[in-house]
Amino acid sequence: IIRKEIAQNHGVIIDDNSFVLGNVASLKPEKNQKMILEAVKLLNDKYPGNKKNIKVLLVGDGPDRVMLKSLASKYGIEKQVAFLGVRDDVPKLFSIMDVMILSSVSFHEGLSNVLLEAMSSGVPVIATNSVGTSEVVKDGKTGFIIQAGDVDKLCKKIQILQRNPEIREQMSYYSSQYIPSRFSINNMVNGYESLYIKTLERK
Repeated sequence: IIRKEIAQNHGVIIDDNSFVLGNVASLKPEKNQKMILEAVKLLNDKYPGNKKNIKVLLVGDGPDRVMLKSLASKYGIEKQVAFLGVRDDVPKLFSIMDVMILSSVSFHEGLSNVLLEAMSSGVPVIATNSVGTSEVVKDGKTGFIIQAGDVDKLCKKIQILQRNPEIREQMSYYSSQYIPSRFSINNMVNGYESLYIKTLERK
């Protein structure tokens, strides 16, 4: 149903051969979705067969929307990129994503709730090295961490995940296990409690 709606309303066809990249964030400079579009163009140039397979779901809205749509048209990837706007069915969208990309500029992103939600849903992630990312993403195990703005490295990591379903499956499993065990409400409450106790003991 989700795939049909995206095809009808956004002109992007997602089928069984598609490799779906997702980004859930406001469309603004700090989130740097431009990096994702640049990576798709580079992948198309290097591997022309990808043009019909790689699809991008940009979930969110903001001041960069017009610029990003113009860029997608300039790069010739408008049939690969769906601008979905603000949605209330993000969990359903996670179910059709092969990879979630967090492309924020360095030192902008804190502990991303979207990252936690994607990983707990078993979606492998590629995330830039923003503040808080290393707390969540275990590089090479639950996802990949790359330098912000490194389009070449983003392309390489996308290719690794596209070509190696077994790596995606492993990352999906580790992510879905790691996030609930590490970031559950009980664990976070216990962590705060322990911190408060240690602080009081020092006084």
